[in-house]
Amino acid sequence: MSGSERESRRSPVREGLWTVPADGEPRLLGHRCRVCGEVFFPRRVTGTCSRCYSQRLDEVQLGPLGRIATFTAVMQPPAGGRYRGSVPFCYGIVELDDGVRVKGHIAAAPDRLRTGMRVKLSIDELGRGEADDVVEIYRFHPTGE
Repeated sequence: MSGSERESRRSPVREGLWTVPADGEPRLLGHRCRVCGEVFFPRRVTGTCSRCYSQRLDEVQLGPLGRIATFTAVMQPPAGGRYRGSVPFCYGIVELDDGVRVKGHIAAAPDRLRTGMRVKLSIDELGRGEADDVVEIYRFHPTGE
């Protein structure tokens, strides 16, 4: 079987950032504190709420819709040489309908974006990794609303 015939291995840019449930709609994975209700993305590595210091956290799936709070155009690839995507690209903060603010890529030219614009989460190919695997990221796309 040639390389073009076999399916490329897909790997997330970082494990544990999202899931794709049976309905096919990707969801970011966060934590919600059972004591104070604070919601975090990404999940808390320490297992401790940074607001009330409780260790009673539940994993939650965050909704796929939100609004752009702010954004910028990135004109150079990030330092370190590991970035596999194209430049320029847009990066910003999206306030999900759940109330959580999430940093991430926004898939549109900067002149087509505005704060307050509705966006939807997707899982997209960023580029090829060192082992020729397809590196995936979460990204937000304008919904047209």
